Amino acid sequence: MEFIAPVERMLKVGDKVQITGMDGQSRQISVTSSSVIVDPASQTIIYRADLEELSEAFPPGLTVSVEF
Repeated sequence: MEFIAPVERMLKVGDKVQITGMDGQSRQISVTSSSVIVDPASQTIIYRADLEELSEAFPPGLTVSVEF
């Protein structure tokens, strides 16, 4: 999955983030990579994390909230 975060958060590979689906289910996942480009307008960076196993609560294309 991809998510954006403010540049000041400075997440690193291996850091845990919590995702929450629309039904309230949540799961902790690890950051696997980050972009090297900072968006100059929003001062954000794109990060990536892998869901080890997809479930009905987190199907592909679902919008989730991310807490870091």
